[in-house]
Amino acid sequence: MSSGGHNRIHEPKRQSTGTLLHPFMKPWFVTKLRDYLKAAGLASDQFAGHSFRIGAATTAAQVGIEDSMIQTLDRWHSAAFLCYIRTPHDRLAALSVSLAK
Repeated sequence: MSSGGHNRIHEPKRQSTGTLLHPFMKPWFVTKLRDYLKAAGLASDQFAGHSFRIGAATTAAQVGIEDSMIQTLDRWHSAAFLCYIRTPHDRLAALSVSLAK
């Protein structure tokens, strides 16, 4: 691989059956994701690889998975994963109403 080759985007290789011979690389996936989002009329520049980390951490927290398990599943070695968990706006609004009583 030449200098800077790690930035090139390679189509994943497949067997004749369609099975992937190796996992696809993140740059390829993010590029394809943005292409599909753009084709769907969505703001593709608002999505990146971290969008999936945010989604996974948020979903796991919403279904009650323990913080330590979320940290382990996403291979975080610190409490930084807590920054990825998003609280839905309707839940924040309900909390605000509850506190105002």
